[in-house]
Formats: sequence, structure tokens, C-alpha cells
Amino acid sequence: MIKKRRDDCHDDAEVHEPDDTLTMTTQSPHLTRSGLTAAQRAQVYRRVMDCLETLAGWSQARLEKPEVSFDLSGTAAGQYRRTTGGFGRTRHRLRFNPYLLAKHFDESLATTIPHEVAHYAVAVRYSRSRVSPHGSEWREAMALLGAPAEVTHALDVSDIPQRRQRQWTYRCTCAEHRLSTTRHNRVLQGARYYCRRCRDLLVRVKSRDP
Repeated sequence: MIKKRRDDCHDDAEVHEPDDTLTMTTQSPHLTRSGLTAAQRAQVYRRVMDCLETLAGWSQARLEKPEVSFDLSGTAAGQYRRTTGGFGRTRHRLRFNPYLLAKHFDESLATTIPHEVAHYAVAVRYSRSRVSPHGSEWREAMALLGAPAEVTHALDVSDIPQRRQRQWTYRCTCAEHRLSTTRHNRVLQGARYYCRRCRDLLVRVKSRDP
């Protein structure tokens, strides 16, 4: 995910044969308010396809054409998600923030789209390995795309609608952490988060709940 502090989420999954077309999903309220036009959305799809073509050989596996949606909100510019559904079917999804795309369209085409497609290609190539979200593998893919390997964006978000989430207190052996409601709910569903410094599992501090 590309945000003021980008957060990339990947789930292990198998790679399947590609579809013939990109799947387009939109949330019309967001698009109407954001001013993102149909022509701009078409440009995003073409940019995604161009990036996929560039990385097709590098990924060492078929890159299934992903679902592309414009439903991301807040300060995040983009996000790649991979999940496994029924019958082991893998779902690859690129999500983009329509507000930021509309406001910073050219820069988003040059940076946000390749950023997320690179995450997708890395996830496919290293599907059986654990790699750093913005490690050397991702930077190599970004270099092939001719895009800057920047982890965070510097886009102006001053007038972008933002959702405020409750914060939940977690601890590791070295510090206290504040997790958003989204991440807290993922923990309740079985996800685990670890401290980047001490590598310890984050544990909820119920006495500090909001």
C-alpha cells in the first residue's frame, strides 16, 4: 500500500493462469466525488497492463491480470492485496485512491501504479519465500519499470477526505504500539503483527483499550 507511511499486505497463495481482461470494480460515490473520469480510469488500466508486460519475464511465472478498483480512502495512494478464495482460487487486487489519483494524476501514473504492480510481481516470483515488502526484490522490479523506489509518497493530502479509526494498544518486549481498528480486527481473525525492532509478537493490552 502506498501512503504517507506505506503499508503493504500480502497473503501466501498459488499463481493461476491469467484471465483475458482486467476486472474493473468501482465505487461510484467515491468516483463521483473525486472527479476521476472514465478516460483517466482507462489510462490507469493501460498503465497497469504496460507494467505487467514489462515484468512478465522477470516474474518467472504468469502474471494473472488483477482486479483493479478505485475504493481506497484516506492518505493511502495504492495497495496490492492477494487472497485465496474457494477452490484455492487466488485473487489479485490493485486498489487505488480515486481522490489522490484525480489530484495527482500524472505523478500517480509514474509512481503509484508501478509501485503496486511491482509488489504483485514480487509476490508471484517469490510466492514460496518471505521477502521484505520494500526489499531488494521490490527495488529491482521498480528499476525495471523505470520508477523511483520510494517507500512513502509526498503527495499533498490536505484536502483529501480521511477516515479516522480508533487506536488499540499492543505491546512487544521493547515498546508500545498503537494499531488501527482495521489491523486490530485482523488480529481478532488470526493475523499476527511483529515489532520491526525486536521481532517480538505484538500482544494486546486490554487495560488500555479505548
